Amino acid sequence: MAVSGENQAVRQLCMLIASERDDRRRQHLLSRLYSALKAEQALIKNNVDEFLKRYPVRSG
Repeated sequence: MAVSGENQAVRQLCMLIASERDDRRRQHLLSRLYSALKAEQALIKNNVDEFLKRYPVRSG
């Protein structure tokens, strides 16, 4: 499952950031975390869009 893999990467990056003492390395890890979160956000949006195409929401 893609979301699970993404969550694992985010978790690992958070652990690395929390334990990192070097500011430059921490900044690099934060940048990677931001990218991973944006990728997960795009995946979730895509999944929601696909779900809504299959199961349209009727208003009213």
